[in-house]
Amino acid sequence: ADLGFFEHARGAIHQHQPRALSEQRLCHVAGATSEIQHAELFRKQVQAGALATAAGLEGGRDLVPLVGQPVEEVRALSGLGNIEFLDSHGLVGDDVILAHGIHLEKADVRRLAETRTTICHCPGANLKLGSGIADVPGLIQSGIAVVLGADGPPCNNRLSIFHEMSLAATIHSLRYGPTALGPWAVLGMATRDAAAALHMGDEVGTLENGKAGDVIVVELDGWSALPGGDPASRIVFGGGPHMVRHVVVAGRPLVVDGKLVDVDAKALRHRIDEAWKATRRRMEEVQ
Repeated sequence: ADLGFFEHARGAIHQHQPRALSEQRLCHVAGATSEIQHAELFRKQVQAGALATAAGLEGGRDLVPLVGQPVEEVRALSGLGNIEFLDSHGLVGDDVILAHGIHLEKADVRRLAETRTTICHCPGANLKLGSGIADVPGLIQSGIAVVLGADGPPCNNRLSIFHEMSLAATIHSLRYGPTALGPWAVLGMATRDAAAALHMGDEVGTLENGKAGDVIVVELDGWSALPGGDPASRIVFGGGPHMVRHVVVAGRPLVVDGKLVDVDAKALRHRIDEAWKATRRRMEEVQ
């Protein structure tokens, strides 16, 4: 496909629902992506705590069960813990991003740190689904890189990095106190650290000469950001999409003064509506 001004975009193989993959196909994820241009930069994204072996499933069903279930159930199915199972299939390492990272044992944490595997913290989705909360301060203290994400629309309607930053900066205070994750650290998790996890730190993540012109300009003189103070605190604790004034991607303005540039909003809404209707029909067909 013609990516146009998104020439710095990368592709990846990612199984959103691991239960839809057999163990054999899961193994292909670890090796097949080296044949795909650019995908080696972040070739494997999987959901930590969401995988188990297909062995023992009745009727030869080509499925891997989704494990938001106790770790013991994964071990009963596979003989391995969650991270042990991933490790045995080559799905840990500095080119792997594990979403959520909630159901981790001490040995899992050590192995993730040893292999420089990244955890993507998705607090909004975790709260909506009641999945639990990753021990982010503990993971960071153990030497694991943690970045921020939103998961997908079914389990996180907002898909807002502002929402994720606010949650990440507050929910861990219950266990670790109000200084568990400072606003500057959280802002880094959403920008600089995320770019590094994707092996794109030389291109994006910070504003430096020679990097892609990816910039979001936020309005700090709006009512919700007054009267002033530390900019990171104002963005992380009080920010939201309403604060976004301009968006520039690869040097090209996409949003100016809060309005989409070169986009027919009415036509876009129609495309969205049609896409939803088609998706709903497919969902009804498989029920």
